[in-house]
Amino acid sequence: MHPISGLADGKAFRQPTPTADFQDPHYAPERILIVERDELVDLLVRNRFHLTAKAAIVSRTGYPEQVFTACQEFLRNHPHTPVQVVHDASLQGFALTAQLAADPQWRFAGSHLVDLGISRTALNNGSRLPWLPTNPARRAGVFGGNPVKRLRAGYRVPIDYCGPKPLLNVLGAAVVAGTLLLAPEILNASGAEVEIDYG
Repeated sequence: MHPISGLADGKAFRQPTPTADFQDPHYAPERILIVERDELVDLLVRNRFHLTAKAAIVSRTGYPEQVFTACQEFLRNHPHTPVQVVHDASLQGFALTAQLAADPQWRFAGSHLVDLGISRTALNNGSRLPWLPTNPARRAGVFGGNPVKRLRAGYRVPIDYCGPKPLLNVLGAAVVAGTLLLAPEILNASGAEVEIDYG
């Protein structure tokens, strides 16, 4: 395996940094964004999405740990802060908000959770969406097909299927508007296309 410096692998923020944004007196997030996968935290933070969206970004696993701890404290002090959840289109993703609400680790955020993930309705509008297997042993993904059958067969449409730049734009609008629009028509209208990334 060839390590690539700066790759969004869900490990970039495992070690505490000397100066965290929460320690900066000028940084006060307007929302907390929970993402399904650790590598999405890396992607968003490395692209400074947390600053442009004024969001503390943490994964469902509590990664990065220092941000998760800060989020707990922040919600205690600012109980009306929205907590938004972004997930893949998968059976696990559709259940994520309910799982977080029932999870003792996330009890502090339970009543604030707002689901911004890819919805079942969006799947029905996107016949050419890329479906990837949730089982890493299966390698082949497919484009399009019946969403119900794909979900039952263990496939998912990753939230980051459109590539980093379109994802940052769409998520930026979603956290402000409170709704995620990842339909292919919207991405095509903005000039974005599905990117294939082997890295």
